[in-house]
Order: sequence, then C-alpha cells, then structure tokens
Amino acid sequence: MDHASAPLADGLSEPESKHLAPEEVLERLDSLSPQDKRRLKLIELRRLSGTDFKEGLLYQEAVCQAILGERRCPREVSFVAFLAQSMRSIASHRRKELARQVPITKVDGSGSLN
Repeated sequence: MDHASAPLADGLSEPESKHLAPEEVLERLDSLSPQDKRRLKLIELRRLSGTDFKEGLLYQEAVCQAILGERRCPREVSFVAFLAQSMRSIASHRRKELARQVPITKVDGSGSLN
C-alpha cells in the first residue's frame, strides 16, 4: 500500500478524508437552518430556467448525488455552497442535454411532416 492510499487513524484513506462521507452529508442536511433551506430554495428556482426539472427536483437531485457519492463535498467548503454549485452544474448539464435533442415530428395522414 502506498502512502497516498494508506488508511488514516479514523479508517479513511487520504482522498476519502478530504470529502464528506454519506453519513456526514445526511448530518449536514439535518442541520440546515431555515434560512439555509430558504436560500437553497431560491437558488433552485433561479437555476430551473431552461431545464425540464420541476420545482423541488433539482434540489432533490443534488442531495441524492451527494448522498450516493456521485458528487463529493469537500470538507473545507460550505455545505450550502456545495449544494448551490451542484444544482448549478446539474441544471447546466441538463440544458446542454436538452439542446442536443432533436425534436420528433408527427406524420399526418397525407404523409407530410407536421
């Protein structure tokens, strides 16, 4: 085992210890103040534009990705800032994905495209 992946005293390797574990993400979610929740709600509403996310789903996606470890919160970063940036990134990726989609057109009975 090399130094970079050697376990630390708490059982985490160096790269893992730089980010919140899923249990810590849940703890941070539980400890969000009402003001933090309101701020995140307003950020989400701003980021929804141009996406097909419904209200509440962009926030939910950011939280799910954090819990599952698909997006990892660095310990030294504010948890609210991490969620805000996660929502920004997720919304941006979704806008790009939607822009690449080709619209499907219907063919009417005469054989012409609508």
